[in-house]
Amino acid sequence: MDKQRALLNEVFDDFIFNNIPIRLLRLATMQFVDRSTVRQHFKPIIDQVSDEEIKRARSSWQPAESLKDFVRSIVRYAILSHRWFDVGEPTFQQFSNDIGGSGNGYQKLMMFCDKAREYGCEFVWSDTCCIDKMGSAELDESIRSMFRWYRESYVCIVYLRNTSTLEALGDDEWFTRGWTLQELLAPKQIKFYKRDWTPLTKDPNDKRDYPDGLMMTISKILRIPVLDLCYFEPGMWGFSLRQRLSWMSHRKTTRIEDMAYSMVGILDVSLTIAYGEGRRAFSRLLQAIIASNDSWEVFSWAGEASPYNSALAAGPECYPGSSSDEDVTRGLAWVGDLKTMQRQYQAGDKLFTLTNHGLRIKVAWRKVWKAVPDPKAASRFTLSASSLQDVTVEVLSSDSNLDAMYHYDWAPPNAGLAIGILDYDIGGKIDDDRAYTAFLLHHTNDPTDVYLKVATQDIITVSLNHQWAPYTAGQLTDMWKRESLTEEESGAYVSGIEELESGPKEVYIH
Repeated sequence: MDKQRALLNEVFDDFIFNNIPIRLLRLATMQFVDRSTVRQHFKPIIDQVSDEEIKRARSSWQPAESLKDFVRSIVRYAILSHRWFDVGEPTFQQFSNDIGGSGNGYQKLMMFCDKAREYGCEFVWSDTCCIDKMGSAELDESIRSMFRWYRESYVCIVYLRNTSTLEALGDDEWFTRGWTLQELLAPKQIKFYKRDWTPLTKDPNDKRDYPDGLMMTISKILRIPVLDLCYFEPGMWGFSLRQRLSWMSHRKTTRIEDMAYSMVGILDVSLTIAYGEGRRAFSRLLQAIIASNDSWEVFSWAGEASPYNSALAAGPECYPGSSSDEDVTRGLAWVGDLKTMQRQYQAGDKLFTLTNHGLRIKVAWRKVWKAVPDPKAASRFTLSASSLQDVTVEVLSSDSNLDAMYHYDWAPPNAGLAIGILDYDIGGKIDDDRAYTAFLLHHTNDPTDVYLKVATQDIITVSLNHQWAPYTAGQLTDMWKRESLTEEESGAYVSGIEELESGPKEVYIH
């Protein structure tokens, strides 16, 4: 058992120095303590753990992880999730200088401490007073570690200051703020309290996937699958990237940079903190995603483009959430049939990258040979592209490409407008059994063949024109030579066949 006890001590030290906050508030003295002091407090308890307890706690196939859960049950700290009051929140400097507090913020902290004691916690953490915000290095570490601190807490106490009844839950401001998303997803045990500090439910842990449980109610409010709420794992695995970005689409933060920083832990990416950079923060977040993920879903967005690259979204509001109850309900439980999973995994370019020349990506290229404006809507156009069904798009009035759309005419293959399909099948093929996500691209007249993504109101989805289905099966011959076709249409069919046979095209999008 010496090896197992050594492993327990190793897991204990790792938990203390790499998983809990920089400092905690000790309830017995209401004073700050650092990690070393926390270790000194709990080390005698760890030393007294019997060999039999270690054996029961240790899993044969994941010994370190199972012992970590055991250590977490001993090194208990409670963490607070709440909405700040405009004034009166206790600060690090006040507690450091033993300055007594008063007002709503201080009373909230005291009530939080009382609830933490009920869960057997001797230490607590609150973002109001436990971070020295005067130190940039500490603030940077705190923001980048926040998800992990909430994840490793024994219990997360959520205070809903706008909620008096369960029926009014959806109106609470807590559900609209940026930082509270990770504070909801990260903890393994969470408890909600109403404005009078009475529990919202009788369950000691509200994070359970009961059919009639609180998480089911919250799932309907936030349009987040209940299994994601209960068993969330950070990262961008599977086909969850766009969905996870969409969870922030209706949230707000006081500092615009926090829209990006609050997603760092959820997506498990590394991002330096630089307040003052404004919207560049979200652009850097997308760059970090692109550098570590090969899913085309990061480009499945609509609305305003980033000022730094037209292929990147300006903010999370550009990623619309699902309106389907089925999508929300199934969540992590849905894996789909094998064919669908394989198709999604293999779809699109896996080697796209951001360069100093723009986004380099391969798309299934379809030349737009006609763009007809809607006489009733100045920014709406019906596009005809070779081998595709006509598609209607609404260009944002702020997009500089809108004027070019009005003067658009059939042009050589390397100019004008084109549809760039992102999630094409292997070899750049598209089938007639599903819709595909696409960019509308406009040539910049740059001699190096650079394009801009045209900003549209909605995500563009395209489908194969059913007339072309026989061609994809190798049966179509000379269909563009029919007498009923105009010269432009004949040219489009010729172009379409060339595009179908040539495979995906590499483009640069600036």
